[in-house]
Amino acid sequence: MPEQFKRKSLEKLKNDDRDLLLSEIYAFLTEQVKKSLKTSVIQKKNDMCLDLVETKEQKEALKNEQVLSLTNETKSTQSQRLIKE
Repeated sequence: MPEQFKRKSLEKLKNDDRDLLLSEIYAFLTEQVKKSLKTSVIQKKNDMCLDLVETKEQKEALKNEQVLSLTNETKSTQSQRLIKE
């Protein structure tokens, strides 16, 4: 195994080097958590927007069905009426 890939224990490092290493690890992990959280929030936001759009579309479809049933109008006659309007 090449020398650069051998693991060294933290005890062999000087206190300053050890503190520097640990602070760099902490900074790296903190940045990774921020990125993951941001990605998760964006994904959740997009999912929520899709849910709202689907709900709006479902309400519109339900409204159209109710109008058709109340007016006894078929889809084709509704289309013809909407074209004239």
